[in-house]
Amino acid sequence: MSRGDGLADLVAIADNGALTWWTGQPFLPNNTGWSEPIREPTQVEFQPGARPALLVNGAELLVAAVSAEGFLRVTTLDPVTRTIDAPVVVDVQANIDTRGPVALGLAGPNVVVLGVDTDGLLRSAARPRAGGDWSPLLPVISPILVSPLGGVTAASIDAGVLAIVVGTDGVAMSALSPDGVFFTPLLPLP
Repeated sequence: MSRGDGLADLVAIADNGALTWWTGQPFLPNNTGWSEPIREPTQVEFQPGARPALLVNGAELLVAAVSAEGFLRVTTLDPVTRTIDAPVVVDVQANIDTRGPVALGLAGPNVVVLGVDTDGLLRSAARPRAGGDWSPLLPVISPILVSPLGGVTAASIDAGVLAIVVGTDGVAMSALSPDGVFFTPLLPLP
């Protein structure tokens, strides 16, 4: 993820479940522009099989990842102080599959987080960009179950946030939300 000219940030989940962040200027000679690894301080264990999502939200970065107990969690990264806040559980009522990517996006005044649950449903939650509590992880209407291996990809566009998934039949589908709260039903891509 790039939050400005010549700047880059990346996050990864280690095999032992540690969330790690690197920030810096990757174009400096000999790859010397990267920070030392910055680890999530509360040592929440995350699932390395579920690719985390990274999003620029103003002056901060947000990371969504699936913790060992199957909860979708979001944490804030501060590039100025190079600190990571404690990860917040979005909704304890939804277990997210640990085999595919999760996604973050911006829609209107909200940040949106998405994941595919263990029942094969795409779920989304939103909170204001300025911070606050997450809404419940609500299912997006779909004509077919969603592939957990494909997970979800999100794109922030002028009309809101576009979620893209693959059904268990192998057909790519999308849904759109202007605010991150209400999504159109998932429909096959043309």
